[in-house]
Amino acid sequence: MSDSKQFKKDLLLVVFSNVIVLLSSIITGFIIPKILGVTEYGFYKIFTLYLGYAPLLHLGFVDGILLQFAGKKFDELDKHCFRTYTKFFMTFQLLMSLFICLIAIIIAPISYRYIIILLALDVLMVNYTAYYQYISQSTMRFKELSIRKILLASFKLILVALLLFINRYVDINVLTANIYISGLVLIDILLTFWYIRTYSDITIGPSTPLSQCRTDISSFFKNGIILTISFQASHIIFSLDRQFVSILFSTETYGVYSFAYNLISIVTTVVGAVSLVLFPRLKQLDTKSIINTFTTSMSSISIVSFSALVGYQPLCLLIKQFLPEYNHSLSYLIIIFPGLALSSCINVIMLTYYKALNAHVKYFKVCCFILFISFLLNYGAYKMFGTPESISIASILTLILWYLSCEYYFIKTYAIRWKKNFVYIVILMTVFYSLSLTESMLLSWLVYSSVFLVLTVLFYRNEVKALFSRITNHK
Repeated sequence: MSDSKQFKKDLLLVVFSNVIVLLSSIITGFIIPKILGVTEYGFYKIFTLYLGYAPLLHLGFVDGILLQFAGKKFDELDKHCFRTYTKFFMTFQLLMSLFICLIAIIIAPISYRYIIILLALDVLMVNYTAYYQYISQSTMRFKELSIRKILLASFKLILVALLLFINRYVDINVLTANIYISGLVLIDILLTFWYIRTYSDITIGPSTPLSQCRTDISSFFKNGIILTISFQASHIIFSLDRQFVSILFSTETYGVYSFAYNLISIVTTVVGAVSLVLFPRLKQLDTKSIINTFTTSMSSISIVSFSALVGYQPLCLLIKQFLPEYNHSLSYLIIIFPGLALSSCINVIMLTYYKALNAHVKYFKVCCFILFISFLLNYGAYKMFGTPESISIASILTLILWYLSCEYYFIKTYAIRWKKNFVYIVILMTVFYSLSLTESMLLSWLVYSSVFLVLTVLFYRNEVKALFSRITNHK
């Protein structure tokens, strides 16, 4: 099988699994806020917000594995050494998790201890899973990644069905966030053990003495820590407005605000499939070949992202009918939804290319600068206007500056063509915001859909033709 056909097959496999996750996310994304209520949903989203910092606790080890072995075949891995890596990492993460539990017991108020212990346990499972997932990604074993995603989506649907049954037939007045979070942690535990069994070859059995692997382990930390911090800096930038809202406003307000972001994350679930498959492929190419694909990758993600905005008006109707208590989230969603194209270009494409070109240190510097700017914009928005909407606007300004700052490296170093894609993004964002002033949702939907199709054909006629040609296997 040719490399291009294998890439297409891997991408379709991961996209298919992500579509299953998407369907699961749509169902749970509407049912869970309904049965938990605004306040309990806010507590749940606070849990997920801080769970997002779990990668910091592996201190770069997992990212070092990814950078070192991306593009390798699984049969090429030294199984004896990897068993040592696995045992070391599991012990290391267990100690980190126990440390969080100790903090919960000694420092945290009694009312927060259970939730922090759940967080510590889930951090352990998430990082164990990340270790195996990165090995799957590095060695291009996308079947394991896809199966795991489908299992995760299926278990979440079962959990939601169980909660619906309890809510309707069992004498429990209020389903708390702790009940739902406990179910999610149990799912993560089950899937971690599934991964351990799947990768028993590099987990169980004779291993190289730790003393002989110290150099390798040290290099994983050294090479990966900058990428880990960069990723976390990205996470902080993406979530900084939510951090401000969670601290400065009520739990109810945060629950509604984070609900808007949850709707966007449903879309990014599918788009994120590209980076998983793309990175190990890029690592097999030389620099010139990598750069030759950059512009096409950026335009493709932009087109996909803006196509998702066609669903905004139907989504509004669904929320108004099914979740009226979250109606106010629409005032946030209309601001942040067009930022999907910017965030996807940054997180899915630019970060992947920075990693492939071994330029993650430069990406780290850009993120540090943008993090500082983002803090100033969010703080300034709160001080001047004091509303969550103003913080949402600050987040969009941050994304625009971040997009340009990230792309500047490729412009300066490799003279990539960038103006067309940026103009395309700016025009469609402007059209979307302009149509938000229109009272008729049907008219707004028709106008945006038409403008999107016309602009896409005008800007990317050749790219669209090439895409359809690849899909249909015509030359």
